[in-house]
Amino acid sequence: MNLRFIVSLVFIVSTFVSTSGYTSDITFTVGTTSWYNRYVPISRIEGTDSPGASYGLMYGPVVNVGSQEWNVVAQYLLSSGDYDIISPNTLVKVHHADADSQATRRDIDVILSHTISRNTSLTVGYKGIFVDDNISLTYSDKKSSARRSEIYNNGTMGIRGTIPLFQKVILTTNGYGIAGKFHNDVTYPPGYKRLNEAPYNAFAWGAGADAKITYSITHGLLAEVGMKFQYIKSGSDNSNFGGPTVGIAYRF
Repeated sequence: MNLRFIVSLVFIVSTFVSTSGYTSDITFTVGTTSWYNRYVPISRIEGTDSPGASYGLMYGPVVNVGSQEWNVVAQYLLSSGDYDIISPNTLVKVHHADADSQATRRDIDVILSHTISRNTSLTVGYKGIFVDDNISLTYSDKKSSARRSEIYNNGTMGIRGTIPLFQKVILTTNGYGIAGKFHNDVTYPPGYKRLNEAPYNAFAWGAGADAKITYSITHGLLAEVGMKFQYIKSGSDNSNFGGPTVGIAYRF
């Protein structure tokens, strides 16, 4: 677990509660969520984009603190296995070596929302995506490893809708724009050093949307199912993520 994220989360929650002015109206919800997604990354090798679609499961904790007007949600997701984010048969110039990928991913989302009507809220937030990739380079049965870091640091702004469907069922929808920075850095092993290049930094922008149905199992215990999609573009390259979500939470 990312210690800095936990410390930041505790600070955000503590500040929100202490400045709300009336803690009797505060609700506190903790839970866990999972996201099975198809990930098509920005995957830069030798200055060009060579992405490969890959599927993986991400999971992690969610904390939600809110009042009638304000709400803060913080979420940390970690991939349960490796993504293969290089397209098949990708070759690098040196030795014409085959490149393969075993990547792990972490997502951090912090969202502040303000209610403007009974069923509508405006949102602003931070979205961080951190990819650590171990690239295998194979030439004449000889294997070497390169390391790649891909980082998306983005702000978000959007709108949220909440619609009661039945007595215990609520539909929540979110749509938001994304803007920030994409960073790509590759370090090649001995024998491939001349491929090394300066880190790539570029403006990133995009959009995301998600929807979920929340069912109140008992007083305080909640079950959630939904779908989540994101699209991010940087320069001539783009990435997208999408798939179903499942979660469970308890509201105090």
